[in-house]
Order: sequence, then structure tokens, then C-alpha cells
Amino acid sequence: YKNKWIHGIEVANGGGYHLNGHKWGLEKNLTMLGTSDMHGPSLITETTPENHRTMTLVFVKDRTPEALKDALIKGRTAVWFKNQLIAKEDFLEAIFAASVKVIDVYRKGDQKVFLEVANKCDLNIELRRTGMVGPAEVILPAMETTTIRLRVQEDIKNIVLPYVASNMLIAPEKGLPVKLSASVE
Repeated sequence: YKNKWIHGIEVANGGGYHLNGHKWGLEKNLTMLGTSDMHGPSLITETTPENHRTMTLVFVKDRTPEALKDALIKGRTAVWFKNQLIAKEDFLEAIFAASVKVIDVYRKGDQKVFLEVANKCDLNIELRRTGMVGPAEVILPAMETTTIRLRVQEDIKNIVLPYVASNMLIAPEKGLPVKLSASVE
């Protein structure tokens, strides 16, 4: 590391997550990598959000070898390991923002509000409430829409639900802070 020969670090491989690799990658600003050690076709008969090859996602604007190399050198990666994404916070924020949208909000009666939340990501996103409103835990299944039911005061017009996406790791054992926001008519 002192000689600047190390530019990346394996955070997950096959069935193993390397907590110290994740920690060191963040501390030393190394490119985080996820690998599978599979050298032939996968024997997984059905790929699901929980059952797939461990892989490195690379953030590029163009599908070229040069863009790929640039992203790897500059650390624009995320690791998809089992049902977790592991990356620097700004990359996970971008994935969450692009994937999770409140697509409909409606009120039934004075105090019941329903939020339709779409998850356009291939990851089941696990949310744990950090505020006082909303379900304590919510799972947003991959490529599906989920209804979240709330009880709010009848004069509430804007809803902000703070959560932590517990399986989007910005540090070892630290999920991504997120908010679901909506206006109620």
C-alpha cells in the first residue's frame, strides 16, 4: 500500500463477505471488488436477488474498455453479494434514487394513508425505520411495487419517512440512510 501498488480490494468472494476488506477499502479509498471464483458457466439454475454470482457493478457512461478501466481505477464500483449492495455512500444513494420511487399516494378516511412504492432494482431492498412514522420494517421486493400503510393526523399534507436501507452497506454493519417522501391531497 505504501508503494501505491494496491488500488483495489476484494470485499466479497463467492459466499464470503470480508468485513475487514470493506473497512480497509473505505479507509484507504480503494476500488471495492466482488468476485465469484467461477471460471465456467454458473451452475445456479435460477438466479434470484439472494442467489446469484457475487459480482462487481461498474459505473460507466460508455460500454468501452477505456470507460471500464477508468471506472475501476477511480473506484466507481459497487459489490453485489447475496442480498446486499456494498459501496461508497454516493454510489448507493444514486442506485436508491434511480430505483425506488413513490408512484402513488392516496388517503382513505381522515388518518389512513397508502403509499405505493416501486423498486426497479434487482435487489430486494430492506428498510428499517429510523423515525416515528411508518412500519418498523419494510421489504421492497425486486422489480415490484409495495403498498405502505400509515396512520397520520388528518391535517398532514407532506409525508417524510426516514429509514435505513439495511442491506445497502456504506460501511461494515452500516446501512444507507434514505427517505421516502410524498405529498397527500
